[in-house]
Formats: sequence, C-alpha cells, structure tokens
Amino acid sequence: MLNKDRDTKKLQWNIGTGLHYTLNANWSIQADWKYAYHRNSGARDSLWGSRLIYRFGEGNKHI
Repeated sequence: MLNKDRDTKKLQWNIGTGLHYTLNANWSIQADWKYAYHRNSGARDSLWGSRLIYRFGEGNKHI
C-alpha cells in the first residue's frame, strides 16, 4: 500500500571500487570501498571492507 503522506522525493548517490588478488588456486583476498551521499540530508557514509576467500576442492582452475 502506498503512503500518500510522503510528498518528498529522496535521492542517494552510491559509488565504490575494489581489488581482488588471487594468492593460489584456493586462497584469495579482497578489499573494497563504498561511498554513499544522501542529497536531501547531506549525510555521507564511507565503508571499507576486506575478505579472506577460500575455494573448496580444486579451487580456481583458471590460474
């Protein structure tokens, strides 16, 4: 059901980038950054993340 009391429109911008590095067939690491900007309120958010990735079995065959 639509909320008819909301007359304002909201706009938010999102961008991001990341790196993925393969250590061997089974292990890799990944890092990324995401940024969000909410135009109406001026709120800004920056999020950094990292991952350690393990592939089971034979892993990545395309190395």
